[in-house]
Amino acid sequence: MNYHSTVLGQLLRFIPRNFFQKTVRNYRGDKGTREFSSWTHLASLIFAQLTGQQSVRDLETALYSRRNELYHAGMKPVKRSTFCDANRKRPHEIFQDVYYEMLSGLTHLGRRIKFRFKNPVKILDSTVIDLCLSVFSWAEFR
Repeated sequence: MNYHSTVLGQLLRFIPRNFFQKTVRNYRGDKGTREFSSWTHLASLIFAQLTGQQSVRDLETALYSRRNELYHAGMKPVKRSTFCDANRKRPHEIFQDVYYEMLSGLTHLGRRIKFRFKNPVKILDSTVIDLCLSVFSWAEFR
């Protein structure tokens, strides 16, 4: 079977796993949980942010539809009630400390790396702009 790392899996590699586990132990983040670990919680939050999920129900559906790929990221699909319970009960300081740890590492990294591109970098913005048809008669949609 071929294995291709997902974007989520690649992003999760940047998070210092041993620091994360130490922070979870300090705040007792996995106390009373059986299957939905703090790591899966963090990965689910990142997945929701990356894919632009609008609700917990959307997140549940999206995670379930990608359940085969989630295995490689070290996580499983989660039910929305479990996710909501974790959001309510799990200490948010876990994620806050990990964020600040990563941010402190990036500030030092940013000073050493200078980006150079051989070719010009082009950015395409595909944002839809609503126009008033009475003012812009040429702006008929499709």
